[in-house]
Amino acid sequence: MSRRSSQLRAGGESEGLISPSASLRQSTEQLHRSVEAQIPWASYLSTVERYADLLSRLACLVTAADGAVEQQAAPDQPWLTRRRTAAALEADLRALAARGVTPSTLYEPVDFAWVASPAAAAGVLYVLEGSALGAAHLSRIAARDLTITPADGGSYLAGYGQQAAHHWREVRDWLDRTLAAPADLDTAVDAARRTFLSYRTVLQSDERPIHADKWRH
Repeated sequence: MSRRSSQLRAGGESEGLISPSASLRQSTEQLHRSVEAQIPWASYLSTVERYADLLSRLACLVTAADGAVEQQAAPDQPWLTRRRTAAALEADLRALAARGVTPSTLYEPVDFAWVASPAAAAGVLYVLEGSALGAAHLSRIAARDLTITPADGGSYLAGYGQQAAHHWREVRDWLDRTLAAPADLDTAVDAARRTFLSYRTVLQSDERPIHADKWRH
């Protein structure tokens, strides 16, 4: 039985099937919370140098994820064409470099070659776009403690600003249409879980370091 067909609202009535986006959230919520708890956010926001390392780590994941989903998700939705991408991370790292702050290490790209269908891309996008909601809180801390503003190295964390809620509604509506088939929802759940685990690996550990000086120019 698929995840969607087995998840009913309280009372168990058949007419109470939850939406694909809500099912995706329920199926990944426990893992999401676990990953969040294992990432040392306070450390990453303790100094500008540590913040630069955070951006470098995010870039190795987001750049690869962007490339994968762009191969599979048809760009026929306005939110897809205006979503935040790794380009914002690159701009932020250049802004920090102009201030004399560069990450000591860049990291090897995360493998997203397994994203081989629109449904898998939807699962990855669920995580990428959902992360913008939590990143807004990090953005406020960076502005308060590190004087990093959206215009000066903080554009990626700032995300969609006041349009965040509207953007997320568009994403959820798209997920509900894209994942209407139970098999597609199952694929998306697996992809979202795999993406959350990639975030944990990238942000929790020191794996995949490579020497590079891309941001020093």
